[in-house]
Amino acid sequence: MDELKSQIPKKEAIRMMREFISRTDVFAVQRPGGAGYQPVRRPLTDEDLLAHLDGSITVAVYPGQSHTRTLCIDVDRLDLDVIGKMFRRLEQSDIPFLTERSGLKGYHLHIPFVRPIPNKMAREIGRALTQEHEVNPKQDHVPVGKLGSLLKLFLGIHLGSGQRCLFVDNDYLMPYPDQFLFLSKIEKVDGEALWKRLTGGRRQNRRKAHDGYVHKGEVKPCIKEMLARGVQRGRRNRVAHAIACEMRHIGMVKDEARGVMRTWNLRNKPPLPTTEILTVLDSAFAGQHEYGCGDGSFLRSMPECLGLENCNYYRRCTKGGGKKEDAPGTHPQENNKQTEEEAEE
Repeated sequence: MDELKSQIPKKEAIRMMREFISRTDVFAVQRPGGAGYQPVRRPLTDEDLLAHLDGSITVAVYPGQSHTRTLCIDVDRLDLDVIGKMFRRLEQSDIPFLTERSGLKGYHLHIPFVRPIPNKMAREIGRALTQEHEVNPKQDHVPVGKLGSLLKLFLGIHLGSGQRCLFVDNDYLMPYPDQFLFLSKIEKVDGEALWKRLTGGRRQNRRKAHDGYVHKGEVKPCIKEMLARGVQRGRRNRVAHAIACEMRHIGMVKDEARGVMRTWNLRNKPPLPTTEILTVLDSAFAGQHEYGCGDGSFLRSMPECLGLENCNYYRRCTKGGGKKEDAPGTHPQENNKQTEEEAEE
């Protein structure tokens, strides 16, 4: 435990740790060898946190059912360019944050809030900052009796790698000599004010119709049909790109979209190689391309298209005299869009 030697008393150290924990009526411990986590359905005690610090157990915590004390951005890469890009984005947005070595294959960037804010608000902050990395909490609301997606607590030992998950500086990614002294000096963020600054104070689940958006989470009917049935060789790559762009458009992060794409790919005849699915996802989430309903567009050429006169989605998007070119995702360059994967197929 020498890495955690501190001039801060243990009682104060435990208090600071609890300021990052949104739910204490249940927690989890990592299984030996890092093979997943076992829920512990009782309150998290100070003794549990001390055992976490001395390496006897490794604790993971669950999200609050409706509110969170922190936002965590999971940069699941050790690539310095990738982590540097996220650092710059946060610094340019004037957001204080803490960088933790995750203990295995990346970094956790923690944004602590002055007071708890709704999970949904925190997730909207996360989506405004990144579409490339997973954010925690992962749920807007956790139903009673459910646990939600857990997050390993900092400063413990990752049982998969044997490494302790320490806070590091943002210049050289070197651990702070006194971890709790560093924690005692952190700056917390007014979460609601940050949300208003990044989103303009507008809930992201609803946009004005003339902006070309409808309810967040509503997928175009033609895309739904493609997801439900899969497609055959000759269309797989282009359809994969359209689906991935749609997932980004409705607010999914890449990890969430990856799960959707993998399930869809099982329905294809034959399925695409996993490497191609990941390449398409990277392409879709790296750019801003979207697929719309204009004349000559890709979606209009697909057999899954209902036709503009039969598509309620299209009518809602163009309600109020909007032209068909205003439908979401329509770009003049769409007809020229062709991925390398499609060309190979």
